[in-house]
Parts: sequence; C-alpha cells; structure tokens
Amino acid sequence: AGMIAKSFVAPIDRIKILYQVTSAKFRLRDVPKVAYSIIEKEGWSALWKGNTATMIRVFPYSGIQFMVFDYCKTIFLLRDKKEHQ
Repeated sequence: AGMIAKSFVAPIDRIKILYQVTSAKFRLRDVPKVAYSIIEKEGWSALWKGNTATMIRVFPYSGIQFMVFDYCKTIFLLRDKKEHQ
C-alpha cells in the first residue's frame, strides 16, 4: 500500500523537489504550469523520475515496519491471553 501511495503522489513530489532545489518562489497556481513544462520537455514518464529510488527505499522500510508490528501484536495478544486465564 505504501508503494502504491508513493507512486501516486510521485509527480507532486517531483515538482516539490524541483522547487526545493531552485530559487523559484513557490506558488500553488504555478504547479500545473510546472507539470506541463516537465511533460513538454521530458515526456509523461518524467513526472515519475526518481520514483524507482523511492520504491527501493520504501519497500524494505514497509516490510520491516509490518514485520515488527505483527511481532509486537503477537506478543501483546499472548500476554493479554495469559493475564485473562
């Protein structure tokens, strides 16, 4: 789910990063123009430029987070079960 969400917001994230690395002043009304400019110069796929690196970072993080959550949940449920016997 985390990977899908990150891929969904990747174009917005790309525009945010472009604003962070330039001296251009951020204006919300200019975001569509920036997106159109990226598409015009580099094509549609350029909106997802850098998304592969994000996926490589998100995948292990999400897996470890899920594993730790499941482990903790099991421990707490076992503890709760022993206390109520």
